Amino acid sequence: MTRRALRIAAVIVACAAGAACVGCGGDGAPAAPSEAPVPAPPPEAIVKELDGGPARITLRLWPAQPTLGDSIWLQVEVTTAPGVTVELPFEQGALGRFAVQRYVTDTTRTDDGGARRVDTYELAAPMSGRHRIPPFRALVTDGRGGAAAPDAGVGAAAGPVELLTDELPLEVGPVLADRTDRALRPAPGALPTTVGVRSPWPAVAGGAAAVLVVVGGALAWRAARRRRVRRGVEDAWATAMRRLAELEARGAPDAAAADAWFVELSSVVRRYVEGRFRLRAPELTTEEFLGEARRLEALDGAHRDLLGRFLEQCDQVKFAGHRPGEDESLGVLRVARGFVTDTRPRPDGDAAAPPQEGTHVVVA
Repeated sequence: MTRRALRIAAVIVACAAGAACVGCGGDGAPAAPSEAPVPAPPPEAIVKELDGGPARITLRLWPAQPTLGDSIWLQVEVTTAPGVTVELPFEQGALGRFAVQRYVTDTTRTDDGGARRVDTYELAAPMSGRHRIPPFRALVTDGRGGAAAPDAGVGAAAGPVELLTDELPLEVGPVLADRTDRALRPAPGALPTTVGVRSPWPAVAGGAAAVLVVVGGALAWRAARRRRVRRGVEDAWATAMRRLAELEARGAPDAAAADAWFVELSSVVRRYVEGRFRLRAPELTTEEFLGEARRLEALDGAHRDLLGRFLEQCDQVKFAGHRPGEDESLGVLRVARGFVTDTRPRPDGDAAAPPQEGTHVVVA
């Protein structure tokens, strides 16, 4: 492994372990490497802002029209009011196809006692063409209390609320000939003339050996790929069960916190389905998501219907203004846990167990 690969791996591990907490003193944040200063964003930088009430997230991306081989800079600035914390969990695929060359972070206090954190990534594009940086997921916790938080747009003291930034599209241009000093290789000389007839057996033996190497390598690659897929599926199940347990430990939401609570609950199930069944659909609506789920052969009809009723119940709260009681909210959570438990990966294959008796969703 090269030094560059080791440095990129260390950056990603540090981001995942640090969880980028803003407003909580910077605990767990990776230390900035000692390298050349980070350039300031130019006026033509691509800027996306997300105003979450007591928390504001600003994304800056430059240069706006890079060429393959240029350093691409992404700056994530998070400003919070006093008593408000923001977590930016680093997830696989959070930066799309871009490779992380460098990571620098800086945290300061604002004049009103809040916090301002700036995380800067130096990225490298793998190829020219159209690219995008997917939305960043932020978890906002407002601990100021209702009377002290007149601007609490995310729900004071209601637990973490998930916010998603806009994606950042970027067009990377190809390397121009006048920007490289590499000389073309000279034309090869004439092939030597061979006199006489050679035995074909050495070539036959060499070809057979090459075929064996290729077949053996392909089988080994397929076995390793199956193991990676299996680990990803099992991790998706374990993560979903852990997050459902955390939601249940917090208790049923009141009317003010119902929207955020059901947004987080539906997000847990959607992310589980994506990871468990290898379905890549993070930006689809509920109807589009269910359409993709119905095409999954590993998910039987009963579980598809159960998933559909569950997501419809969550949408009733999020979009139709329905305010469920404590028993109904915890009942929907138990349905989610039953669905995740029924579809847990099993050693004998991907077949899911039939729905548990009494597992249902009542749509108000």
